[in-house]
Amino acid sequence: MLYRNIRRDDVRAKEPDPGIQLGRSDGQQKEATMIGIESPGVWLAYLLSIGGAALCVGYGIVNWNKGEESLKKEDVDWAKEEKEEVEEAL
Repeated sequence: MLYRNIRRDDVRAKEPDPGIQLGRSDGQQKEATMIGIESPGVWLAYLLSIGGAALCVGYGIVNWNKGEESLKKEDVDWAKEEKEEVEEAL
C-alpha cells in the first residue's frame, strides 16, 4: 500500500513544550520586524536585488534608441582579414 493511514492528531501542529524558552538566550523575546524578516542579511539581499533591477531598467531606458556605433577602419580591416583566412582554409 502506497499511503498509510494517518490520524488527524499526527498532522496537526504540536504546541511547543512550555519548558523550552523560544527567543533570545537572555530570556527576552525578539522584537517583531517588518513582514517577519528578522535577519539584516535577508533585508540586504532583497534591497540589492530590487536596486539592481531598478538600475537595469534605468540603463535600458537611457540607452533605448541610441543607435549603432560607427564602424572604424580597423574593424573593417579585421573583418576582411578574417574572411580571407576562412576562405583560404576551405
